[in-house]
Amino acid sequence: MAATRRTTGLGWRGGVLLGTLVLACEAAPVEGALEQASPREEDPAPPRTAEPLRVGEGPVHESQGAEGRPLALLGPAVTSGGRDALVAWWDVRDGGVYGQRVRADGSSPEPMGMRLNPTTRPGGAPAVADAGHSFVVVWEATDGVAGARLDRSGAQVQPFSVITSHQVVDIPALACGRDVCLVVFMLKDEVGASLGFVRVSPRTGEVLDPEPNPLSGARLSGEPAVAWNGREFLVAWTDSRGGLEAPDIYGARVRPDGIVMEDGGFPIGAAPGAQRNPKVTWTGRRFLVVWEDQRHGSDWDIYGARVERQGHVVDPEGIAIATGPEDQRFPSVAHQKSRSLVVWQDGASRGRRIRGARLTTRGVVRDAEGLWFSENEHRDEYRPVVGACGRGRFLVPYAAFSEVDEVFAPHLILARRVTPDARVLDASPLVLTRGPSR
Repeated sequence: MAATRRTTGLGWRGGVLLGTLVLACEAAPVEGALEQASPREEDPAPPRTAEPLRVGEGPVHESQGAEGRPLALLGPAVTSGGRDALVAWWDVRDGGVYGQRVRADGSSPEPMGMRLNPTTRPGGAPAVADAGHSFVVVWEATDGVAGARLDRSGAQVQPFSVITSHQVVDIPALACGRDVCLVVFMLKDEVGASLGFVRVSPRTGEVLDPEPNPLSGARLSGEPAVAWNGREFLVAWTDSRGGLEAPDIYGARVRPDGIVMEDGGFPIGAAPGAQRNPKVTWTGRRFLVVWEDQRHGSDWDIYGARVERQGHVVDPEGIAIATGPEDQRFPSVAHQKSRSLVVWQDGASRGRRIRGARLTTRGVVRDAEGLWFSENEHRDEYRPVVGACGRGRFLVPYAAFSEVDEVFAPHLILARRVTPDARVLDASPLVLTRGPSR
């Protein structure tokens, strides 16, 4: 097995970094175009109750293979590429980083997947972004962060190095405009962990900063996420200023020239209990940040908040998105046609499943009880992400175990397409991990 089995993630117990699997993937609308005019905000609509998948209404993807192969070790990550979405994951095959473009009709030019790390150095869990003219992929390496540029045809993959440092741990976050990408990563030292970033040219892979730029000032900061709005980046992260056992969500804006607009950041989600694992997207009018939240006790819920371009938090108390029984964890968010789709892994005692809900630009949750995006096709379905796949469609990739259920056992990467009005287009999931084991 070529991929190194690195412990990933950030734990918050007694100030010690623990090994938990944390998905840190940016999933946003097309990055790189200049900021568009703000869309007209929707009027609030009545909440919608949970609905199961209407199996049989969409296509069954026989050409994708009924079973697929369990090749993934962690993932997936997804971004929008206009007509295509790029899905990437940590793979057992040589190079460790594989991916697949998915078209709006559910087909793929690379049905067996493509190697995104062409170097001999093994790669780990990736993040992906779209720069308009190309895709950019970065991943955790054994000694820092590495990356590659991928042209839109998928024919040419050009590797580059982001940072070489044994202080770098966990999965990086990534967002891109047409001329600059921001790569955010966690730096561990003797007293804790902080966040740093470098800017990278998406056209050449050149690192534009000779040293990492500091971003956060807390004793323990990690689990970064980042989005681009055409003018600046918003970085969100988990921050220990709320206490090591009860961290909060903080954020800061970063200009394309690398200037941090809010030194040390500002609170986005601060409440009793723990707030962790943020994700962020740009809606055309505001940023939307979502996270997992423990304010009501031991179970995890999903909350969110809108953040103005100037850094003002519109919802300081948070928007309750999913507060059902058991755990709702590892959210992801993307935006299409004046609506945002938030997805998460739901439940634990009877197997995890993929659910979601839509938010209007006014912050109204359209689906109060959540929508089902997986339906027990596999024993355990978890770690979803969401991105735009063509105009007017979301793509929801997720991981799935079939027979085995152990940490780092190879598993499947599946996906479903969803419309902004919450119609699931695929009766059977797209199978993205197909290919010979090595």
